[in-house]
Amino acid sequence: MPYGIPPPVTLPFVDKIVSLIRTRGFILSLCLLIAGSLVGYYVVQRVTQLSEIFYGPETKSLKALALYEIGAYSSAAKHYRKDYADYLQTLQDVSPDLLTFLRRDSEGAVQWAQRELTQNPNSIEAFLALARVAYDKKEYATAANYTRRILALYWDNTDALLLAAFIATRDPSQGDPFRYLDMALRTGTAARNLPSFIHALEIAGQLQSQPRSERQYGLITLYHRILMIHDAGMANRVMSMARRAIAKGDHLGEAFYGMGVIFEKTGWPHKALGAYQEAVRADPNHASAYYATARLYARRQDDLHQYLFLKEATKASPADPFHFSALYHRLARKQEWYAITRVMQTAIETEPGNLTAHVHLAWALENMGEHNLSKQVLQHVVTLEARGPEELEWKAWAARRLGDDGQEEALLQRSVLLDRGRPDPHRELARLYKGQNRVGEARREFEITVQMGGYDNPNQWLEYCTLYTNEQPPSICTQSKSELSRAYNTFVLVNDP
Repeated sequence: MPYGIPPPVTLPFVDKIVSLIRTRGFILSLCLLIAGSLVGYYVVQRVTQLSEIFYGPETKSLKALALYEIGAYSSAAKHYRKDYADYLQTLQDVSPDLLTFLRRDSEGAVQWAQRELTQNPNSIEAFLALARVAYDKKEYATAANYTRRILALYWDNTDALLLAAFIATRDPSQGDPFRYLDMALRTGTAARNLPSFIHALEIAGQLQSQPRSERQYGLITLYHRILMIHDAGMANRVMSMARRAIAKGDHLGEAFYGMGVIFEKTGWPHKALGAYQEAVRADPNHASAYYATARLYARRQDDLHQYLFLKEATKASPADPFHFSALYHRLARKQEWYAITRVMQTAIETEPGNLTAHVHLAWALENMGEHNLSKQVLQHVVTLEARGPEELEWKAWAARRLGDDGQEEALLQRSVLLDRGRPDPHRELARLYKGQNRVGEARREFEITVQMGGYDNPNQWLEYCTLYTNEQPPSICTQSKSELSRAYNTFVLVNDP
């Protein structure tokens, strides 16, 4: 070395690597290329599997994503809370309850909820905020009381069902988490908002931190199915946890059902059918497994087996509107009205206050020509307690059939307050106001319905376009009848606007 500088000291294994590169450079380069390609393929695959929620606002949650990728779900949830809170507080028009949740600001959340409840005593958002505050404080009995109040108002509210499942997972005395999770997952909207996503991460991390001998693999399977909503790559984890649950004898019905769901989603209907059959062998009252089997037969256009398994699902859970309504719609398409009356009478015997069953019964009797009996059922319907926005709309329909427009309007407005994201009550209010010649109100409700995408056929909306004389109508009113017919593949009955 020049200037008397001593040569650098190297470790023996470094010399060997350098020598290997010099002597076998091509082979080593090829191996590195293959390894790099595999890593690149994995990265690209994960990018396509993960939803945007994992990357955080403006992709600022890469650390949280890295923690998620190595299975540190609880730590990932903490970082997601902070990243989203820091970003959302810089924006306008962000819901205050979301910010207070992310910051764990219990005092701010309670104050916001109390203000909401003074304006709307049945505010679902306010009760959810109070339930989340109690849950974060580990006051599980208080949190469960709030979720029960929500579910009494809105029996299949996904956020409340998920929160009830989280509570029951941490405190089994507060209910059956499997039941709540099953009901939440079948709505198709589970964990699609930020609070539920973060809570699901936290609870999955808590369950995985248990000693292996104590792990509740049946529950872990369900929570991984929730995470799969945002991460398609979670399918293998779901299958792995389900197999462990089966080996351990932990809720066999749910484990086989979870495997069936994954088989169905990944394009293996025959394997899915086998898994669903195993689920009902393990648990003959697993209504969701019967329903899923019926769904598979429907895709095969096997009408008989679809009917038989819808019937089995209803038999397993006779008062559940989700299942008996599915059977009702299948029977109604075939105009099997007498069969409908038998199904609904069974549901009413099981749960006398079931409003949806009474409505289906009334409509079946009407179609059988039993007008007086149908009217008697409708008169009873308007006295029953509605347990959700859809039942409020059913009740409004009954009031309309009985000629009570005032009660119909009040019920539809209650439905709007209960769930502001549904276009259905706005569509019905537009129809009601148009019939009463309340043009301004009809236009307002019509425009809200259009904005929410509440019409799927031009024949449903073109009559409202005639309400605009000097005012600028919505853009859907400016298309010609021929354009609409082509766009919606339907025959337009109403004249051009």
